[in-house]
Amino acid sequence: MNFEKYLLKQIIQNNALIFKKVKLSSGMESNYYFNIKKILFYPRYANLIINQIVDILIKENCCCIGGLALGAIPLISTIILKSWDLGHLMYGFYIRPKTKNHGLEEQIEGYLMKGLKIYLVDDVITTGNSILNAIDILEKLGHKVNKVITVIDRSNGIAKRKLAEKNIKLTSLYLAEEFDILTNGD
Repeated sequence: MNFEKYLLKQIIQNNALIFKKVKLSSGMESNYYFNIKKILFYPRYANLIINQIVDILIKENCCCIGGLALGAIPLISTIILKSWDLGHLMYGFYIRPKTKNHGLEEQIEGYLMKGLKIYLVDDVITTGNSILNAIDILEKLGHKVNKVITVIDRSNGIAKRKLAEKNIKLTSLYLAEEFDILTNGD
C-alpha cells in the first residue's frame, strides 16, 4: 500500500467511519456507516481519493465516467477536473433514479456518447443493486459499462459477483473489513 493510500485509509477511519445504527440505501441496517461524502468536501482528503481513482482510470484509458445522483456527483466532478489537469480528457455524467418530470425530463445529465469506454464510480457499495439499476438504464440506451470503481466495498463479495454476472469488474480502493469495525460494528 502506497503512502497516500495508507494516509487516506487513516483519514476514512478517523473522519468518515461512524458507529451508529443506520439504515443503508440498500434497506439493510448496520451499526456503522462510511460517510465518504463528508471527506469529499474537504479539499486535501478529496484529492487523496481522486488521485487513487484517476490513476486507475488513466491506466485503463477511460474517457467517460459516471455514477448515480447524488452520491457519485462529487466524485465525478473532481475526477473530470483532475483528468483535465493531467491532460487526459474524461467526460462526466450522472444518472437519476427516475426521469425528471420537469425541464427536459432527462434521467441522465452530462456528457454520455455512444462508443466511449464507460466507467461508473460510487462512494460505498453494499449490495450492488443501485449500481446495477444504473447499468440497466445505460444498457437500455445502448451503452456498455466497462468497470465500476468504489471507494469502499462493504458487500463481502456480493456486489463483485453480481457485476461479474454482467461481465463488469468491480474495483474498490478498500474493503470494509480493512477498517477497525469489528469491535464497534456489525
